[in-house]
Amino acid sequence: MPETPVPEGPGSIFFVGTATTIIRNNGSTILTDPDFIHTGDHAHPGYGLTS
Repeated sequence: MPETPVPEGPGSIFFVGTATTIIRNNGSTILTDPDFIHTGDHAHPGYGLTS
């Protein structure tokens, strides 16, 4: 599948597909994907962050 560019600008929301969205604002990027891990699994995104 070819990559789709994420829109640039001061802030943007880009629907990737299914449950995945990329949110960009003021130099920060957030990827939302509720199915990223399976039920009961734990992700370790970094100090002070939880999943």
